[in-house]
Amino acid sequence: MTLEVGSTYTELGAVFNDSKDGTGEALISGDTVNTSIVGTYVVLYNYTDTDNNQATQLSRIVNVVDTTAPVITLTGDAEITLEAGATYTELGALVTDNYDDDDVAVVGGDTVDTTALGTYTVTYNF
Repeated sequence: MTLEVGSTYTELGAVFNDSKDGTGEALISGDTVNTSIVGTYVVLYNYTDTDNNQATQLSRIVNVVDTTAPVITLTGDAEITLEAGATYTELGALVTDNYDDDDVAVVGGDTVDTTALGTYTVTYNF
């Protein structure tokens, strides 16, 4: 079972069937599924009947994943025009994400040299 981080996990349970004890809900043990933390959780299901016979234990693997991409938002305009020789001030960008802490985007691409005419592309990554 795979769930997106932050979603709701509903325990589906398991049922035992025993010739003497009849049918009922198996006992649940193992990991507690925490959908606010990415990871792999193992939920175990078992039953021991009144004659102390143990059922074969079953397991359910629950993978909590983060498949939602972060969003980078520019601080300031996407296009800036400067006079040659003017001072360029990097305005940066912010990153928001559904799981990871919000952060500042990493600046890459061209170095803006205002002493040389041209078009420069500054990129942001996270």
